[in-house]
Amino acid sequence: MSKKLPPFPGKYPHNYSDSPFEDIPDYLPRNLQPNSSRNLEIAENFESEESSDELSFIWQLFKRRWLIILFTTLGMTVGAHWLSMAQTPIYEGKFLLLIEKEEKTLPPPQTTNADGLQINPTRTIVDYSTEIQILGSPTVLAPILKEIATRYPDIYRDIDIQNLDKLNIRQIVNTKIIEVSFRHQDKEKINFVLNTIAKHYLKNGLNPGGRGEGVKFINQQISAFQNRVAKIESKIENLRRKYQFIDPQIQAKELTQQLIAAEKEYLTTDIQLKQAQVAYENLQKQLNMTPKEAIAVNDLTESPRYQALLQQLQQVELEIANKSAIFTDESPQILTLKEQKENILKLLEEEKAKYPVKTEQNNSNVGYSQIRAKLTQDLLKVENDIKILKSRKEGLTKLLEGIRKRINQLPSVAREYTELQRELNYTTDSLKRFMEAKEKLEIQESQRGKDAQLQLISPPQVSDKPVSALPFLPIPPWLLGLLGGLTVGITIAAIIDKLDGTVYNVPQLKTITRIPILGAIPLDKSISWTRRNRPIFTSNFPGKTITETGEIIIPSSLRDACQHLLANLSLLLPDYECNLIVVTSPQPEEGKSTVSLNLAKTAAKMGKRVILVDANLRLPRLHQLAGVENEMGLRNILAGETKWEEVIIPMGKNLSLITAGGETNGVNQQDGFFPFLSTSLSRWVGEVKACGKFDLVIYDTPAFLNFFETKIIASHCDGILLVMRMGKSQYNHLTQVCEQLRLANARLLGIVANGVN
Repeated sequence: MSKKLPPFPGKYPHNYSDSPFEDIPDYLPRNLQPNSSRNLEIAENFESEESSDELSFIWQLFKRRWLIILFTTLGMTVGAHWLSMAQTPIYEGKFLLLIEKEEKTLPPPQTTNADGLQINPTRTIVDYSTEIQILGSPTVLAPILKEIATRYPDIYRDIDIQNLDKLNIRQIVNTKIIEVSFRHQDKEKINFVLNTIAKHYLKNGLNPGGRGEGVKFINQQISAFQNRVAKIESKIENLRRKYQFIDPQIQAKELTQQLIAAEKEYLTTDIQLKQAQVAYENLQKQLNMTPKEAIAVNDLTESPRYQALLQQLQQVELEIANKSAIFTDESPQILTLKEQKENILKLLEEEKAKYPVKTEQNNSNVGYSQIRAKLTQDLLKVENDIKILKSRKEGLTKLLEGIRKRINQLPSVAREYTELQRELNYTTDSLKRFMEAKEKLEIQESQRGKDAQLQLISPPQVSDKPVSALPFLPIPPWLLGLLGGLTVGITIAAIIDKLDGTVYNVPQLKTITRIPILGAIPLDKSISWTRRNRPIFTSNFPGKTITETGEIIIPSSLRDACQHLLANLSLLLPDYECNLIVVTSPQPEEGKSTVSLNLAKTAAKMGKRVILVDANLRLPRLHQLAGVENEMGLRNILAGETKWEEVIIPMGKNLSLITAGGETNGVNQQDGFFPFLSTSLSRWVGEVKACGKFDLVIYDTPAFLNFFETKIIASHCDGILLVMRMGKSQYNHLTQVCEQLRLANARLLGIVANGVN
């Protein structure tokens, strides 16, 4: 007998409360959720081996949806080029102005320069930014535009005084020259507009009247911004009053602390209430009465008349007992005493009737003890405590509801508050700039010696070469269309990929589930595996052969992937001498048989004693992959026609195979497990596990969502290995598998990604 190998390490996880994955999807059953540090180790190891690469994702997306991306890119490129060609050419004209200003000499003290000569400091008080604002202000431009509108009314509508879209006034960098330019489709209109503007600028210059107009305009803007600031501050104040806060961040922190404290107090009150209710029930059982009845009994026993009647009754009964030894029951003395007793009992009944107490409790509490009195007091106290605790709990519930409501309102309030603050800051900054401009203008007015003069140094000229209709674009329109088409095409392709519901790669699979991905079988389009010049396996990998000694030779890429999968399985499988796993897939043609045989051969190569069972009785494949006959197999074992030891097929060192088997007792192959449901599958599984000949039993089962056999076998095994082919498996298939596994109470070990690029 071969040397017994150590079992797979690890314990079967039963406690799922310590799951390292906090964001488990809702559809994943609790008994399927990864829960141990081993699962976390598997996930981390796999993530370290396959990091997601955005460029790789885009490249794969392009290969899948290249037609969509190509046509979208071509369409937008051609459209952008056609649109640019269809645009009416726009021309630009401009003229240059020089602002001459006499520099005002300030009074002493005098200074000396580097050569030791005394000089008088001078100061130029021309503020070009202010001059440009004045030249482009509505106050200055409005009269000019009205004159232009007498000849070209459309020009007045084309020029936006507030934005100056087509009319641009700017200072040439590092010079004292101001450039005034205008754009339009008509050269004649450009020339007329620029000449009219230049004439008005040279005529009016920058005289004090113009300055006064500038100050007036600035004052109007300052007043408008002040009103806006006041309105925004009023909104902020109203918002603070409505929701009772100063700053949303501070409010959020305070509400969080209040919520924690209230929840803690609520929990304490709830515990105290439950304890009081338990004590109340125990006291009621001990006293066998309600609080009202206990009070009545207590009052009855403390009644002086009731106690006196009880004493008289005891004396009469004692006297009757003494005289009964001397006289007969018919003697006058005995009859008199009995009559006295009856009278006393009637008086006792009349006294009892004054209290709302049941008769049996009256009779049982005649000798009301101090212990029962103490229990009665405790019962009343506990009842009062319960009322107090219930009232406190109701108050805490309302308090928690109020706090949670305010917390739920806080994000929208904080967003509104932030927007108002941003608007307030922007308005305040604008107001500050206008205040500074006003101050500078007033300083210039006070310090002005000679008025600044405008000199035309370059008359209006219109360029014969059209300018771009979109001057802000640094690239040609066709190139913009190309880049935009690529972006839109990739976006559309990604959306189609998302709506398609197909899983194409491992990173995409990780985003939709937190089930451990135990392995990734790489894709190779070369397909062959020979054994003694006979095809024994069809897979994604070439060059798989068996030597003359029966040893399996597997390419390194497949071997590494299967060894990695086997190592991850060893962390999840229980510490048994023989482990049983089920290999299945959501739908057919996803490579589950390929993975089963690869995994079995790799485990055998590593020294494990492995038996591979073809449990796909409807569409068996393993006998074709292995190149053996399918005459006797699992179907015949379950039908009781043969023993399982007699149908084992050796496949090499440490590896055995049980095929699905042929038709038996007239049962069609398409009937699957249905004719054998009455047989004891668990007994046969137990025999294989208990024989001690195998370390690992692998069941290749039908597609999980198509047939029910997999659920039956999985209930007798240690776990399920789910194979998903990249580019074929669907998101919703994984969801359906998880739902059905939850109903079957089966354990999902993890996922094997097959066909990974």
